Amino acid sequence: MRRRWVWMLLLSIPAFGASGLAVAAFVRFVGDGTAAEFWLPGRGTDNMAAAWGASLAYGLLAALGFSMAWALSQSADRPATTDDEDPPREPGNP
Repeated sequence: MRRRWVWMLLLSIPAFGASGLAVAAFVRFVGDGTAAEFWLPGRGTDNMAAAWGASLAYGLLAALGFSMAWALSQSADRPATTDDEDPPREPGNP
């Protein structure tokens, strides 16, 4: 179980960054009101968005990142198998 948590922490580094940006955008929104803008990557030359929208976007990205890290770290608990080993068979299945 400890191994899974270590892998999850390593895989969630981008999600920690996105959650930090979500908090920063939310603080900007609370501090400056509805007219506040925050950086959000985009294709245009002006990469600013409403702070509440940026906070929501970064929050969703963080949640997605944490869930992906949790799913990918699940294999850390499984014992490694080699190619020459046959997987266990269920009774009645040849």
